[in-house]
Amino acid sequence: MSNYRELLTALLLCVAAATAQTSPTRQSHTYAQVGGKPLKLDFYKADSEIDAPLIIWIHGGAWRSGSRRHVPAEVLKLCSEGIAVASIDYRLTSQFGQWGEEPVHWPAQRDDAKASVRWLRANKETLHLDDSKFVVWGASAGGHLAAILGLTNDAPGTCGKVGNHLDVSSAVRLAIDFFGPTDLLTMNEDVTTPPGSVIDHDAADSPESLIAGSRQHGRTLKDIRDHIDDKNVPWPELVERVRSASPVHAVVPGHCAPCFIAHGTMDRLIAFEQGKRLQRRLRQLKVSHKWHPVAGAGHGFRSTVDREAIKWMRAQLRKHQPDKKK
Repeated sequence: MSNYRELLTALLLCVAAATAQTSPTRQSHTYAQVGGKPLKLDFYKADSEIDAPLIIWIHGGAWRSGSRRHVPAEVLKLCSEGIAVASIDYRLTSQFGQWGEEPVHWPAQRDDAKASVRWLRANKETLHLDDSKFVVWGASAGGHLAAILGLTNDAPGTCGKVGNHLDVSSAVRLAIDFFGPTDLLTMNEDVTTPPGSVIDHDAADSPESLIAGSRQHGRTLKDIRDHIDDKNVPWPELVERVRSASPVHAVVPGHCAPCFIAHGTMDRLIAFEQGKRLQRRLRQLKVSHKWHPVAGAGHGFRSTVDREAIKWMRAQLRKHQPDKKK
């Protein structure tokens, strides 16, 4: 019996050790204050003795739901391989009125995400990070934000004024976009049958109308598109807001990080054509990118696609390493 107990204890210790390896320790930090309310991120330290690359994970949820607590297992596993992970929250359109007088429509989401990059860079020594190897990665609405961050970086007029580190760069080295919207003005137009769509993107309560501020000003995405050439107030400002929220229009040549774009051919939430639009735009601008269509996939992937993105990321990080001795 004593031998059995010793064996059971040993097995339990092995399980505990394995769990510790696959579940890195989470530290929560406030990266900015908006309207008197904290914006938070979770940081997962790399198992490394040297300054680590960092993946900044941005959750999806149509910009109106979701949480930083949901990070893919394939991403978290990288902590045991010397890559740190940070997962961020940002203002959601469902939180109207919860941030004091601060808005929850675009560009709030972009500005929050860029503030998180600046905070992480400003704290790189404490967190033991190599800030020349920041990678931003997201899915759906998070993929959209990852693309926006990577394709604008520090371009003037794209960084916002959130947080206390406005003099710190918000640039990232790479961006990984899983099935994110890329042109809000064409989302209904891009739907094909099959597979069809489960969303009317032009509706007043659609994710795209809400991020354009429909709850504030009462105009839908369709209203904005119908007035795309109208020079009367408020249309020019609203058209520019939607374009700046669309990676195919927001991309700033000369400020772009290489981008990995993956999209399922049978996506019924964000049409496959949206991913193709971004791929064509980056090819036109000669921006480094990897286009990864996923045949038969809907709005979500198997872990094999995560691993393809990680393989691409590792190859990119090995290229053109900055000389830190200079």
